Amino acid sequence: MSKRIEFIDLAKGICILMVLGFHSLPELSEKFTFLSALRMPLYFCLSGLFFKDYGSIGNLLIKKTDRILIPFFTWYLIGYLIYYSILLLTGHYPSKPHHILDLFYNQDFINIPLWFLLSLFWCNLLFAIISTVTKRELFRGLLVVTAALIGSTMPKMGISNYLYIGSSLTCLPFFYMGYLLKKLEIIHTFINGNKRFIIPVSALLVIAGILLFSESLPMLNYRTNVIAEGNLLSIYLFSLALIILLLCFCKFINRIIFISWVGRYSIILLVTHGLILNVLFNEKITEKFSEIIEFNVYQIAAFFITLTISSALIPFCKKFLPYITAQKYFLEEKIFIKKFASVSEVG
Repeated sequence: MSKRIEFIDLAKGICILMVLGFHSLPELSEKFTFLSALRMPLYFCLSGLFFKDYGSIGNLLIKKTDRILIPFFTWYLIGYLIYYSILLLTGHYPSKPHHILDLFYNQDFINIPLWFLLSLFWCNLLFAIISTVTKRELFRGLLVVTAALIGSTMPKMGISNYLYIGSSLTCLPFFYMGYLLKKLEIIHTFINGNKRFIIPVSALLVIAGILLFSESLPMLNYRTNVIAEGNLLSIYLFSLALIILLLCFCKFINRIIFISWVGRYSIILLVTHGLILNVLFNEKITEKFSEIIEFNVYQIAAFFITLTISSALIPFCKKFLPYITAQKYFLEEKIFIKKFASVSEVG
């Protein structure tokens, strides 16, 4: 079993807490706008850090079906099971109407945080195809940039962000950033004072500082694939600088017990927190309680209650739902058993 990289778990923990915070504390995104340039790019970047081609596109599809698609579709269906159960029991659902085929018709469905998993699957597949086409880093980088330009142009041309393919194309550079950070060992060498990277990384941090105090921050709505402020170059530079700064911080600190723990199992928090917020803190309940409790206090309570429940579900999911939370891998085990049985028969 490969050893855990603790500072990466810490980074993943910070990332999932930001995701949960932005979903349960809407005012957070207004007061700390710059964090929007960090949370989703960081998630894509951390995924790119661990990219492997697995020898073929077929093998990659098996691996990513186990790790991404099975959790995505299972929790997507669980969301609608909850939705239709509440509808059946009460005769109404305390939010706007939904349909189990929402995924194929619009970008707003039950358990919306799952969009990232689908987009991540496309990023893995796209980057694997690019890496199959060329192994030369210059050409690989050019193809990633081309994909990003196509993705960012789609909204301007009125092309639908169907199944988040547009978002995946636009976010592919963040994934590629993670791949390069690992390949070039930038974080390790920067922390240890390697002069090769100190100047360019420091320049990125200066750029981030300048953009941070500018009148309008570069901003991309990753789920809808619409650029809100700035341009692609400023968005990528700003996000990369923030990512490097955070990863350097995490490498220096290495581990914060609870945050690192939830980071290790961040997929469980990702797939469950949206459902908890939907059921316990939906629009009608929020409207009712905000009349009694100050809205800020209510939002903070929603954050901590959701975090507590999602965290408490980690041991349960590990034991009883390992195949739908990427703790065990159904297809890989079946294929391994089949191959092992075939070898035994031949022997």
